[in-house]
This record gives sequence, C-alpha cells and structure tokens, in this order.
Amino acid sequence: MVLGAMAAPGMGISPRWDADLKGVTNLTQSAGFPAAINRLVIENPCGTVHVRGVENAPAGWKWNLRVRAGSDAVAQQVASRVQCRTEVEGDHLKLIVTAPEPVDPRAVLSELEITVPKATAIEARTRNGLIDITDLNADVEVVNQNGPVGVHRVTGRVRVQTAGGRLSVTDAGSAILRNQSGEIEAANINGALDAKTSDAPLVAENIDGIAALINQNGDIRASYIRGGMDAGASFGAINAHDIEGAIKLQDENGSVDVVRSNAESMRMN
Repeated sequence: MVLGAMAAPGMGISPRWDADLKGVTNLTQSAGFPAAINRLVIENPCGTVHVRGVENAPAGWKWNLRVRAGSDAVAQQVASRVQCRTEVEGDHLKLIVTAPEPVDPRAVLSELEITVPKATAIEARTRNGLIDITDLNADVEVVNQNGPVGVHRVTGRVRVQTAGGRLSVTDAGSAILRNQSGEIEAANINGALDAKTSDAPLVAENIDGIAALINQNGDIRASYIRGGMDAGASFGAINAHDIEGAIKLQDENGSVDVVRSNAESMRMN
C-alpha cells in the first residue's frame, strides 16, 4: 500500500516515482465556485496548489489525482480513499483534499488548479509540493511543510511559512516570510518586509517600508530599501546598497558592506 508513514521529503512539482510501482490510476474532478466568495481556504496534504485571480472570467477549481502502486487494483483502492470536497460557510469556502492516513508523496500526487475573483482572500496549506498564487487584490496566507512557494502580483498582505524550498514573493503589499533551510527572494514590496531564513540566501529588493531581515547561516543582500533596515546574520555576509532611513546591522561572523546609503542613523555590530 502507498498510504502509510510519511515518506522522505521530495515530491515538489514532479515526484520521484518508485520504479516498482507499475499500477497507475488517474482521477479528475472539477466544479465552479459560488458567485460571491470572500475567502477561500485550501487544504491539500499531498501535492501542488495553483491559484490565479481573474476578472470577468469563470471561477472554479480542477483537481487532478494520480496514484501509483504495485498494481492497478491497489492504485484504484488507494485513489478511492483520497477525496476532494468543498464546504461553504456564508461567503467563505473551503476546498479540502483528505485521505484516511498520511500519504506517501512518492506515489500520490494531488494537484489543484484554481481560479478565483481577484478580491478573494486565500489561505492555503500543503506539504511536499508547490504553492503558486498570482494576481489577487486581497490577503494571502500560506503554510507549506516541505516545498517551494511563489506569491506574485498580490496587493494585499502576504504571510508565508515553508521549509526546504525556495520562497519568492514579488509585487505585493506588506510581507511576513519564514523559511527553514531555504532561499527567500522578496522584491517590489509596497509596505514592510519581515523575512527570516537559514542556510540559504535572503534577497530583498525595492522595499517601500522597513526591511527586517534575519539569516542564521546565509548571506543577506538588500537593495533599494526606503523605510530603513534592521538585519542580522550569523555566518553569512550582509551586503546593502541604496538604503534610506535608519540602519541597524549585526553580523556575528561575517562581513558587512554598505554602499550608497542615505541613512538617518546607522548602527553596525
């Protein structure tokens, strides 16, 4: 059976199928959304989530499930136990993929393709897969236990937590970003940026508000920060240029380089 203890990380966008899993089952399910939805909550325990905001176009979702097992019969049995359903609570909608047990990401791939009105707030959770959200005029909150996250062209507040994958947020309102052992890239943020990671680069560019940046074991590169900068690193370098406002930099075991700063005040430790 492919349902059982959680497998090692690594499904990402394209899972590494086990060569011994010869049986394959594919399921597809789709539906439209109610005319008025204010918030969409998405839960997908074993795969990818793609969300795109649209205007003057149908809104809805499509679910693709692919299961591989030792035989077609077993694959069909496993697929029958993984389900996708919706729950409506007023103007809030939940789109939930469920399985009776944790799924093995080497053998089960669940992918959601979603279009929503641009004003819809999004809350998305997955593991072992990609979350990609674009073109919204609302807030976005993402939790991904093991995979990359991309949030682009979102005018609301963005809050993301992930681990082990690249986190990229561009053309957004304010952003709070957390990554464990993965790269963070934030660019064109209209408000404040609060970003923290470890063991990978942290890059912030073109930030209108204050940039609070922490990297426990990697480099910090910041440029064109207009609201001030408060940054700390342990074993990586801090490189900053074109910074306006107050600057506070602390690097325990790395170099600090500041170029073309119009700082109101500067403190470096």
